[in-house]
Amino acid sequence: MDNAWLTPGFADAYAKKDDPKDWYEREVNIPAMVSLLPTGRVRILDFGCGAGDVTAELGKNHDAEGSDISPRMVELARAAHPEIPFNIWDGVSPYPDAKTFDVVFSKLVFMFIDDLNVLATQVKEVLDPRGSLVFSVAHPMRTAQKVNDYFADAAYDTQIGGSGIRTTMIHRSFEAYIRPFTDRGFALTALLEPGISVAQSKRYNASADDLIAPKRLVAKLTRI
Repeated sequence: MDNAWLTPGFADAYAKKDDPKDWYEREVNIPAMVSLLPTGRVRILDFGCGAGDVTAELGKNHDAEGSDISPRMVELARAAHPEIPFNIWDGVSPYPDAKTFDVVFSKLVFMFIDDLNVLATQVKEVLDPRGSLVFSVAHPMRTAQKVNDYFADAAYDTQIGGSGIRTTMIHRSFEAYIRPFTDRGFALTALLEPGISVAQSKRYNASADDLIAPKRLVAKLTRI
């Protein structure tokens, strides 16, 4: 699959986007992911960090480092957050630094990865024993509607939130997201389908569908 994130100008457009739906990430998806982090200060690799804003938030309570496939994204992240280390990493080749982490944190990235089997192998390499992967994806129940087949691994064209930026994502079933990791020595240790409150629905004029069905699937997989 062609990777739009490597297209000239795409990273700049994404970093400057004014997405009215970002409240959902700030108030629902990211807090759900953070709730699965270990207690105490840990070493976190934010994979698919974009412009580094989430990495910087994680860095307030943890030793956080960011990585992204896009050299331009990494450039923007380094400029915005010089106090945090950032590396170019595609998740399917060895990590560029010889270090390991307690947690790999990855928000809405796996829908862009062609081969999760290779990713699972590389994530295992950068995690300490008993380390964890915490990730979120667009809920497969919703993305199945894009391809009319829940069980197919199928690419589809879509807009990112309300930003007007279009790209290609991959629909996968829940099992297709999890099995590459459990086949490589991970255990599924937590699963969340975060919903929105009635108050949030009213405050942000969310649709009725957003109120009754989850938009994200959040999972924690631990090395065993």
